[in-house]
Amino acid sequence: MSEYQYYEFIAIDKPLNTQQMAELRSVSTRAKITATSFVNEYQWGNFKGNPKNWIASYFDAFVYTANWGSCQFMLRVPLDCFSPETIQTFQIEMLDSFEIEQTATHWILDWQLNESENYERFDDYQGCNWMGQLVPLRDELLRGDLRPLYLGWLSNIYELNDDTLEPPLPSGLGELSAAQTALVEFLEIDVDFIHAAVTASPPLADDHSNTDQQAWLDSISTDKAKQLLSLLLEGRGQEAERHTKTEFFTWQREQSNHPEGQPKPRKVSELRKLAEIAKEERKEREAIAAKKAAAEKQRQREANLRTMYADAELLWASMDTKAQRTTAASYDEVTRIIKELAAAYKLAGDTEGFKNAFTAFINVHGKRKALADRLKKEKLL
Repeated sequence: MSEYQYYEFIAIDKPLNTQQMAELRSVSTRAKITATSFVNEYQWGNFKGNPKNWIASYFDAFVYTANWGSCQFMLRVPLDCFSPETIQTFQIEMLDSFEIEQTATHWILDWQLNESENYERFDDYQGCNWMGQLVPLRDELLRGDLRPLYLGWLSNIYELNDDTLEPPLPSGLGELSAAQTALVEFLEIDVDFIHAAVTASPPLADDHSNTDQQAWLDSISTDKAKQLLSLLLEGRGQEAERHTKTEFFTWQREQSNHPEGQPKPRKVSELRKLAEIAKEERKEREAIAAKKAAAEKQRQREANLRTMYADAELLWASMDTKAQRTTAASYDEVTRIIKELAAAYKLAGDTEGFKNAFTAFINVHGKRKALADRLKKEKLL
């Protein structure tokens, strides 16, 4: 298997300036560099930069995939998105599947999978398709959604001891967004543990955003409104939007913050037991689904065979024509259809009818050795 690595960085809040683009170009002469992105693929050699340093200095999102089964996704979000106390509950020391680092201005969230057996997900056909699926997580985090952080913690579940307590359980784990579902797939998080977590995760609150927005607008000070409008006038529209959303969603979380209603943190040992239960339930559902699928497949096959039996005369005439072409493809097609006709006659309880029709066919075409060999191989002759 040839080597393939894919690196993609994107800038969201602020585009790169000319000097920054020149700095990136000095690291790679082959990469595609724009004011908002850096993309490079490697069939040989390695990336000469440091992804985490680049995220800290230039970009807001990063995806890395390698066709030997490794992948990484990083996001940079402003410090005011989450308090240190909130972030701390999701951090796990000495484990690198999910790391959180703090810079002077941002949190850097780093999700990793170091080994996967599903190599096709990260080959040169699919490895470049992950950024579009995962980058919406950043906007979700800016909205205060803790589910991506919890999923990062959950990706370490096999490395944790039984007495470890889970972090605060976010709402809506049973209603993952498309980007969160992609993160589960990207990190190959055990779905049975997700179902274990879901058992205590409350549903997402009803959307009252219009009412909430009006209430927030009524509550903000004139100075705050002027600050946000000043950002717009200075051409810093993305920054203004981010600050506005951050202010609003922080206010919204505070309005709905009821600690007494939070689920009690569970030990990892409890989650493991719940995951085993979820696994058995999943296997039972899959077995029932497989049985239904097999029954439906058999029903459709029998319907097709009945149609074939009804059209048997036309099919025998068609095979007579195909056999006269004396090509390998025509002989393969004749053999396939005769095999199906045998099953059709049997289903109709007319084995004698098949025997008579087949004998008539062989009397005409039985001397075609290549065809006869195929029929013998299928135990038809």
